[in-house]
Amino acid sequence: MTSSPSAQLLDAAMARALELARAAGESGEVPVGAVVLSPEGTVLAEAANAREAEHDPTAHAEIRALRAAGAAW
Repeated sequence: MTSSPSAQLLDAAMARALELARAAGESGEVPVGAVVLSPEGTVLAEAANAREAEHDPTAHAEIRALRAAGAAW
């Protein structure tokens, strides 16, 4: 059985997502960032919105992070 990530790990992941969002906003994207954690709290992937840069309406931070996590898993 796995345990849930600690509040400290979740806070760190949220802080990182906010950093990614801030950077996305500064580069002209919608300011959204995403971090995907394993059940144990290991970072599997992270991403920021890249719809404008990639000219791809599906390049949302959440989608990009989930794709990267799937490839890493």
